[in-house]
Amino acid sequence: MGHEELIGQKAPAFTLPNYDGTPYAVKPGETGTPIVLIFYPAAGTPACTTQACQMRDEIAAQKDRWGADKVQLIGISKSSVADQKNFVDKYSLTYPALSDGESGEVRQLYKIGKALFGLADKRVTVVIDKEGTVRATHDAMINTLGHKNFIDGWLTTFSTEGTKASE
Repeated sequence: MGHEELIGQKAPAFTLPNYDGTPYAVKPGETGTPIVLIFYPAAGTPACTTQACQMRDEIAAQKDRWGADKVQLIGISKSSVADQKNFVDKYSLTYPALSDGESGEVRQLYKIGKALFGLADKRVTVVIDKEGTVRATHDAMINTLGHKNFIDGWLTTFSTEGTKASE
């Protein structure tokens, strides 16, 4: 089994170094804002760069849906802090890019396995609702656009749930 086991469960909290070296604490359910964790194999690789830039562009184009007040978007890979910083600076990324290091403690917490015959970490998106429950995961190594569409669909779901709750 893998990350799918977490659906319906409380998402684990953790702290990792951000691209600037400062500790970044992720505490699902604490702020009342949904969280999207984007696990990617390595900073600066072609597919990871495409995916990261897609997310950056969605945040810029759709602040009413993708803004920090609507969702906390967080990238995570085994890349070093220095590599994450180069990645963020080179592509002007506007969201945290955390370093899980070679040990992969958070990848293990979220049951993110290997792909490509064990040669790379999987590319997985984990959606966590405002209460801190894992609602869904999406696993696609090559189709980076699928991850953006998956997130967009969940943002629609969350906005609908919010409307129903306030009626």
